[in-house]
Amino acid sequence: MKRLFALLLCGALMVPPGLAAPAADWPQWAEEALSWGREASISRDLLAAPQKTVTRGMAAQLLYEAAGRPAVSGTCPFSDVSGEYSSAVIWAAAEGCLSGVGDGTFAPDRPVTRQEFAAILWRQAGSPETAAQGLSQFRDAGSVAEWAREPVLWCLQAGVMSGRGADQLAPAGTITTAEALVMLEQARSLPDVSQLRADLEALTAAHRPVGSQGEADAVQYLEGRFEEMGYQVTLQPYTDSQGRSGHNVVAVKEAASPDADILILSAHHDSVPTAYGANDNASGVAALLYAAQALKDVPTDTQVRFLSFTDEENGKNGSRAYTASLSEEEKDRMIGDIQFDMLGGLGSDGTLVCTMDGEANWVSGLLQEKDPSLERGAETASDHASFQLAGVPSVLLMQNGEGYLYHSAADTADQLDLYAIASAAETAVEAAEEVCSPDTASYRELARAQGEGYTYRQTRQNVIYFSSSRADTEAYIGAAGEPADSWEVSGDGWTDAYETYRYSMRWFDGETPMNAYYQYRNGFLERIAIRPEETGYPPEEVRGLIEAMYGAPEREEDGQASWADPVYSKYITLSSDEEGCLVSVDNYSLGITNVLASYPVSGGQAGISDPEDRAVWDFLCSILPLEARQKIAEFNLFTDGASNILAYTSPVKEGDVTDNTRFSISIDYYDVYDENGEKRDWSKLTYTILHEYGHVLLEDETQIDLSRGAGTHDPAAFVEGSFRKNFYDAFWSGLGDTGVGDYEANPTRYVSRYGANYFHEDIADTFAVFVLGDVPQGDTVAEEKLRFFWADPDMTALRSAIRQDLGLDWPEEAPSAGPAPEQPETGAPAVASLEELREELTRAIAAAEQPPAFDVSALDGQEELPLAVKNLYYGILSGNRTYSYAYDLNAELGADGLLRCTISYMPYRTGDYPEGFQGTEVDSLAGLVQAARDGLAQESIPIRITDPELLVDHMNKALQQVGGSYLLCQLSRDGTAVTVTPQGGLTHQQALARLAELDALAEQIYGETVAPEMSQREQAQALYTYLTEQVRYDFRYYGAPGEMPYDSTTAYGALHDGLAICGGYAQAFQLLLEQAGIPCVTVSGKLGAENHMWDLAQIDGQWLYFDPTSDRGRAAYGFQCFGVEAGSLEGHTWDQTWAAALAEGLFPSPEQTQPPM
Repeated sequence: MKRLFALLLCGALMVPPGLAAPAADWPQWAEEALSWGREASISRDLLAAPQKTVTRGMAAQLLYEAAGRPAVSGTCPFSDVSGEYSSAVIWAAAEGCLSGVGDGTFAPDRPVTRQEFAAILWRQAGSPETAAQGLSQFRDAGSVAEWAREPVLWCLQAGVMSGRGADQLAPAGTITTAEALVMLEQARSLPDVSQLRADLEALTAAHRPVGSQGEADAVQYLEGRFEEMGYQVTLQPYTDSQGRSGHNVVAVKEAASPDADILILSAHHDSVPTAYGANDNASGVAALLYAAQALKDVPTDTQVRFLSFTDEENGKNGSRAYTASLSEEEKDRMIGDIQFDMLGGLGSDGTLVCTMDGEANWVSGLLQEKDPSLERGAETASDHASFQLAGVPSVLLMQNGEGYLYHSAADTADQLDLYAIASAAETAVEAAEEVCSPDTASYRELARAQGEGYTYRQTRQNVIYFSSSRADTEAYIGAAGEPADSWEVSGDGWTDAYETYRYSMRWFDGETPMNAYYQYRNGFLERIAIRPEETGYPPEEVRGLIEAMYGAPEREEDGQASWADPVYSKYITLSSDEEGCLVSVDNYSLGITNVLASYPVSGGQAGISDPEDRAVWDFLCSILPLEARQKIAEFNLFTDGASNILAYTSPVKEGDVTDNTRFSISIDYYDVYDENGEKRDWSKLTYTILHEYGHVLLEDETQIDLSRGAGTHDPAAFVEGSFRKNFYDAFWSGLGDTGVGDYEANPTRYVSRYGANYFHEDIADTFAVFVLGDVPQGDTVAEEKLRFFWADPDMTALRSAIRQDLGLDWPEEAPSAGPAPEQPETGAPAVASLEELREELTRAIAAAEQPPAFDVSALDGQEELPLAVKNLYYGILSGNRTYSYAYDLNAELGADGLLRCTISYMPYRTGDYPEGFQGTEVDSLAGLVQAARDGLAQESIPIRITDPELLVDHMNKALQQVGGSYLLCQLSRDGTAVTVTPQGGLTHQQALARLAELDALAEQIYGETVAPEMSQREQAQALYTYLTEQVRYDFRYYGAPGEMPYDSTTAYGALHDGLAICGGYAQAFQLLLEQAGIPCVTVSGKLGAENHMWDLAQIDGQWLYFDPTSDRGRAAYGFQCFGVEAGSLEGHTWDQTWAAALAEGLFPSPEQTQPPM
């Protein structure tokens, strides 16, 4: 290989100067293509003008020269081609790349568009079929001509073509020589995927669970393919605990030495019972065959084994059986395993190289050297785990993201990106070629050091699967435990067997492994006990490691400290017993009622200021069209910890009444973001959103009559003739409440395993698979269910709209630009699109004026136009919260065809207060807050705002400083009053009494805590110490939020009950500082990824931050968040500019220091 490169380089250097093209005018992004063009002997004339527009004649010449100028015969079939391009056009026409334009002509001087050149390259590649995805990123995708869609899609998917700019395809734009050469070079360098496609089609002809005919057929196919390549093939029989049989396929490329190193390339050929298993995992097997084909003639001093395993889906059992059968001599020779599993799936994004815990080994390092774009990840759920357990360094090549069709009936071969599969296989081939080369030193010594010295790194992000079996636990961590203890506990007619196994692993980012004792009850993991002192860790160092990962303890009493990790469901306790320092790790589960944020939804729109929350909502909106969101009334972010329930939907309940005309949708924050606010796998979120919307769509009032039956899941309530009722009658009426038992015998009746649980899950899952998959071609009951959806015109129309949003279908063709519509005689301005109308409304709202009447005759959907305009208005306000003074819009379409919009503005913005209106004058945020405090006894406080520059959102945020969470103060809808609404289930009078009691408590505590001679800082520290020592955190917020009283969110909970969460701590500190005459505001933001509240107070003329929640229990150790600058608040995120403006606005003083920003 090295010699070949040298010869090529030599040849390039020997090109005569007259044939070389100048590179000076070539753009940097095309320099690689220019080098390729020179090596391919593309003529100087073509390479001399990189910015020249390519014509049809030039395109033919470029392809002809790139093909090596093959000999042609005969005359040119086109009357307008002679001389310069004649041979090229004859060849291109014969190859089917180019044809004439009619009347026996070719039009050689006509410019070629980008979509035309894409079609030329596509035809030259054999017109391959391609699954659509990624089209939504291009705003002009709808302008691609119908005949060019498949070619453009192939060029995008294969990396031959990219957009012009971030969001433009410009399909009708002309193409330059530089662009054409780049595309041609990319197309010519593509791998041949024809055999890969054939392998995928053969492997996915049937479902392949262990024990099935489909698995047996796959084994036979693999045996034949490996034998065709000349490999020695053996089949290893396997039988599972239920008597189901299958085979591991073993193909061997021998080395000369019987003691040669052994390199493993592996995959698994079985599938789950519900799926054809194209992505999981025919894609990996196809990559394995691709690699085997590429390596079959490579000289080697290393034995290479190509292994395809059965029964991976039930716990990697096939590969475990294989590694258990290995001799110690074989394991000693094995230097590494590269597993292929799930590549090129629809909805995934690139390829990862994964180790068990994300830590690099020599195999991952070599693969990343061969392909620097490979990111390293952590994954245990494939057969590489079995090799790691056997002491062999292992990696997994897999797609980035679960994809859209995981384990579903629509996981078919036509949904895969073949070039992504081939790219992963080629990376593995390059690595294997280096390992096999006789010039490469043996990896055995390094492999033994990494394999036998392997210790699992238990990071915070690793979920511990309590209640999993010992076999699954050990496969997850890639290490076998040593038996440490066993005992039994018996009772009346029962006996529980306990076993403890010791594992050496790294905890809390410590460098030295710790001994972890996993306790299994009746074979399933129950708890973990870590003994750090056994490996040299003193208790104080252990505490330091835990605090570095989790911060200060959540609770500390009776000699033990505890940390709750609601994100990853762990509860960690540091204590000591007669054996020394002990760290206990237990399961910590949260319920789905743990709502972190809730937002009302109106007209399919939600006003969300938090950027991370907003991103989740926007993602939902990017999937579901506006019309589909009309019945969503509430959007929530909750958490039950990562990797549990991702989302759920339910009808809105008012008291005891269920309203299935409106629904809430709730998404688990920590399943879409990690604890640092980084995005997780959102391809999984796509599927889940569609599943949950399936509930909304098929549980509303058109499908279920709640006046009959016992609820939305009771068949008695299904509306006669509805889609839901017909689906139930066709597929579920004889099954009863659940299909779990039926699934075990007839899995192909369900689109997924999850759908078999209940009817409502099955129909929702079928809807999601219907949207994301293609027309089913098989004859299973699951595919009949999908065809049931396909037979409904409304469902197929909805599917098309959603898929266009997802970029899986081509959008409707954009209307061609034409002359502006003529103005009607009335003089009303005409608008040709909703986007134009949006711009006009935005201009009017920005100026606080009424818009003119509009001629909308050019717009489609006249009947729906008023609703569409209302939704435009919601979108304008959602996109720019400064326009909130425009509090309503009414749209009417008159008989004259004109659209008239009336916008309601808060009078403070326009000055149009009603004649004779009386209200407290408010000229600032401080004045507004004071007016609210003075009028708390009223339900509505009339105000007259005199500063038109005040923002509605700022005023409402400032009012949050009033009422102590028992009286909610807000601007009225028209901004002419402050409304006062009691909270926490109290009446208005009870809330006032509670606030009076709070003031008395604060005065008492201040008097008992603060001495007269104390400075402001000393007073603040004394009050802060009181709070952090006397008030406990109410952990029911995480474990049982439904049991936590409302008082725990308030200062009353902190000062009266000694029990609060962050809101209670922050408001209590504010109240105590008010007693000391110290200006203070509460600040809302996030700590990590959770909503949080703390304080900003002015001490001795300087504005500083205080977070008593984070400092609770730290008086003896030293406070970390007392009187600090903004930069010292690690992990806190908030709008610092607004916090400073609020402090300045509520406590203006010429002497004060500017609040920190």
